[in-house]
Amino acid sequence: MQSVAAIYAVFVAIFALSLQHNKKNISLAADVLKPPFKNVSCNIVVIMYFNGLILLILSFYNPLELKIKILLFGSLVSLLISLVVIMNSSFHILTNVAGLITNDEKFTMIEDCIQDPRAFDPLIQMLNDDNENVREAAVSALGQRKDPRAFDPLTQMLYDSSSNVRETAVSALGQSKDPRAVGLLIQMLDDPEVNVKESAIFALCQSGDSRVVDPLFRIFNDPDTNTYIRKYSEEALERLGRLNKNTK
Repeated sequence: MQSVAAIYAVFVAIFALSLQHNKKNISLAADVLKPPFKNVSCNIVVIMYFNGLILLILSFYNPLELKIKILLFGSLVSLLISLVVIMNSSFHILTNVAGLITNDEKFTMIEDCIQDPRAFDPLIQMLNDDNENVREAAVSALGQRKDPRAFDPLTQMLYDSSSNVRETAVSALGQSKDPRAVGLLIQMLDDPEVNVKESAIFALCQSGDSRVVDPLFRIFNDPDTNTYIRKYSEEALERLGRLNKNTK
């Protein structure tokens, strides 16, 4: 019964959070609690059938007092099962009412949005998710769709707190082939993270725009440039035909 009380205490906490519109905490609770609820429900169903089988077998060999005890135990298990089922159903109802989905469901939704040209707004909403992996997946999906409406939202993601999100945003803007992206990608050469700079260099090289040459030379000739980034900018200049291996 303590376990049941604990479960209901968690449910009350989630409901209270929903009234406060605290989406971050509710989403966290949803991610943590959904799998255990499913496991508990399955385990208790198995226990119920197992106890029922034992009760049936022992009914032929044991005195009445023991049968009553076993019957009471079976009733308690059945009650617990009922409470868990109610709790699980209530949780799903709360999830639907509050408009909550777990991170796994978000990733599935993002994958579906890539193929559905009508599903643009859900991806934009995912850009504001608290989970950086969800934001990164949404940015990547927008890049794959090559929707011109995504340019401004992707531009905003260049300033995300996560370097992985910024890296993916740089790549997505590079894939867009939008001339407006070149100036932004040049700015990203000054990002403090190596992975973002690498993505910017690659995107600029792929653009083939003449504006990228001077910034790439600046990176290449800067003595303070990271060795790896300097090598990467060198390779980009060679691909653009602006640097001859024999004249370096």
